[in-house]
This record gives sequence, C-alpha cells and structure tokens, in this order.
Amino acid sequence: MKLIDILTKSGVVDGELARYFTGRGGGVDTVIVNGAAEPLLEHKSWLLWKEPRKIVAGLKALMEGCGAKQGVIALKKGRPEALARLEAAVTQKGRITVFLLDDFYPAGDRLVLVHEVSGRVVPEGRSPIDAGCLVVDPETVYDISYAVGEEGAITTRTLTCAGEVERPAVVVAHIGTSIAEVLALCGGSTVEDPVVLVGGPVTGRVMTDLEAPVTKSTEGIIVLSKDHIVVQGRTRPLEHVIKRAKSVCGTCTICTDLCPQFLLGYDIRPHLIMRQVCYGIDQPQEVIVNALLCSGCGLCEMYACTAGLSPRMVNEHVRRSLNGQGYAQESDVRTVAARREAAVRDMSGYRRIPDERITDRLMLNRYMGRLVRRDMGADAVRTDSVRTDPVRVEILMRQDQGAQAVPVVSWGDRVREGGLIAEVREGAFRTAVHSSIDGRVTFIDPERVIVERQ
Repeated sequence: MKLIDILTKSGVVDGELARYFTGRGGGVDTVIVNGAAEPLLEHKSWLLWKEPRKIVAGLKALMEGCGAKQGVIALKKGRPEALARLEAAVTQKGRITVFLLDDFYPAGDRLVLVHEVSGRVVPEGRSPIDAGCLVVDPETVYDISYAVGEEGAITTRTLTCAGEVERPAVVVAHIGTSIAEVLALCGGSTVEDPVVLVGGPVTGRVMTDLEAPVTKSTEGIIVLSKDHIVVQGRTRPLEHVIKRAKSVCGTCTICTDLCPQFLLGYDIRPHLIMRQVCYGIDQPQEVIVNALLCSGCGLCEMYACTAGLSPRMVNEHVRRSLNGQGYAQESDVRTVAARREAAVRDMSGYRRIPDERITDRLMLNRYMGRLVRRDMGADAVRTDSVRTDPVRVEILMRQDQGAQAVPVVSWGDRVREGGLIAEVREGAFRTAVHSSIDGRVTFIDPERVIVERQ
C-alpha cells in the first residue's frame, strides 16, 4: 500500500504532508523532523526521548514515501538525554542525522529551521517544499511509524499541560477529550480565575470554553493568571493597540531589525506596516501586502518593541483583511511587485534572541524545569507522561485546515477505539476520523460526533 493511502486510512494529520501529496510543491530531497518548540512546550523533546526508534522508523518510511535521500532530526542543545537515545536509534548513519539547534527563538519556525539545517532559503512567500525540504513534527513521524508498522488508526495526541497547574505533565490525550478533563488530570489550576491558552505561551489562543475537545493539532494547554503579562498581551483589543501605536510608535525599526523573516531576506518591514495601518496610508501597497509574510512568532511584540506595542497583532489584522480580498498567504504574496529571490541579511547571525531572554521577558521562568530535569546528563529521569481515560469524547470533523470529513456512523451505533466514524470527501487529501474510545454514538451533526462509554 502506498504511503498516502496509509496516511489517509489511519488518520495522520499534517498540513505539509497534505501540501506535498496534493502536488502543491515540488519534489523533496530532505525530510526535517522539527524538535524545537515554544517555551514550556516539552512534548516534542519528550517524544524524541521516549520513542526514538519509532521516530526513526517513521522518518525512514516518510523518506521512502516521498523519495527523499536525507533525513534530519533537529532538536535544541540542552537535550542530552534525547540526543543520546536518538543517536543510538539511528542505524543508517549519514542518511539520517541528528542536528543540534542553538537555543534561540524562533529556531522552530519552519523557514528558519530549513535555513539552519540545510543552508537553503525558502523562496519568499512559499513553502519549505519549494526549497526541497519537508518539515514535520515528531508526532507526525511517530504516527507514521504506528500506522505503517501496526496498521492502526491514530486516536491520541501528545501535548504539554503546564503553567499554573498542580502537576505539569506531558499528556497522551485521547482525541476528543475535553480541555477541562486534561486540566483535572494534571491536578487543576493553582490560581483563581485562571486563563487557559491552547497552544504555546507565545502563539497560543485564549480558550474560554473548557469543554472544547483536544484535536490532532492541539500542542499545549497552558494555564496562567489573568494578570500575567502573556495573558494581557493576548487579550488586548486591536483598537487599543492601534490607538497606542498612533500616539507612541516612532517607527524606530527595531521590530524589523529583529524580525526572523526579515533577517532571512524577506521583504517584510513591520515598522512600515505599523506606520501605514496607524495612519491610513495605502501606498506603496507592497508594504501592506508583505504582512502576509509574517510567521506570527511574536518576537516583535514580546521583545523588540520598547514601547510595548504589538506589530504582530497589526500584521494579523492586515492578513485577515488581505485574505478576505483573495490574497493567498503562501502562493500569491507578491501580487503587486515582482517576486524576488531572498538573500539572508548580513546581521542575521548576530540578532538571535536566546530562549532564556524570551522566558525572562514573558515571566515564564517559574514554570521552567517543573516538567523535565536536565541536570542529570544523558541518563536523566524525565517526568513520565500521564494518559487520559475519558468516558466521553467529542470528535470534530475538521481536525486540520481544509474540508470537513463526512460522518459514516449513525446515532446509537456502537464503535470501537480506532473504528472509522468519518471519511474524507472524494478527491480531497483529508484523513479519515476514528473513534478514540469504545462506546456508543450519542450525538452527531456535520461538525462533530460524540461517543460515550456504555
């Protein structure tokens, strides 16, 4: 069976794989496993440490499936325990290698990662595939290993639950488990009126509905107090941001000087975007259109801007507006100016922001180290994961970007864990959806299927 058929059948979700297998990118010669993550998110390095052989096996299968000659597992320095186990698991020396990234943010950005690992620069406004690289997460190659080796369906997601919780942990969560249940499994919140971020502390979004389910793309559940600097930054109204920018922003260029995409050679200049949005200037148009090049890393707002402004939020506003006008983020960025070849800027190697400065600025230091001890060398004893055991799961029919899956079960049907409950529309590369527990279907509509243990 071809790899694409295995992925579709088993339910492996990954946007880059979808892009590759639908022919929206050229051939690739290098597959990169992205082991870098935002502060507090430890599930990637934990999975690399816990399942090195399956990670390597999944990477081999993916390389064979897309014809890549080289595989690279990238992780940050300061992970000696994961490094030792990965290197021991690699049997095809030279064809599969382990690459150590410097501890800077955002080393895990796909475009930054491609340049760090391969020395290539992804063409402006394009995907890593257009530079001959396929970038995937450890979870993806782990799932591929399971799907290929055991021909099983993907029913769980590894994520991090951290911050103001009693027992921070890496959680192996059944797809469809509620966020509230994950929090309870980790001992619940340690503060009154907690705010929950789904994702990382930098790019995560505030979640008010704690009954919302874990999906295949959920990476983190971060709990913080409502007065924490991260929460304040994520909940500021855009109108407030623009009013402050009008009165304070001096277009000093620091946000541009430290922008990872600008340093890669892309023509994105956040200080000029701020100027044009704040003052209603619509020319030159290419300045505004290039907001589509923003990766959303948040470095401009959490570190660069001395006035505490948020170029990232302004860029997001511009991107939503442009997408509504028909601009495509990764295929037609430069519609008003000729596409040019990006060249890494000379100062790129000198403007990297160490991870510790980011955690200092975001006041996350008190949460660091509660998940994993790194002072015990290659044989470090890491915090064991916890596993959910839900009696009810709400499984969404849209687990990633793109078309929804169509339910194939009916109200009252009995299903087994791993049993098919929805399939993709004909002609679309969208993976099948499976039940994550044994039980009975108690609710169904085009958006979700609820299964409860009986």
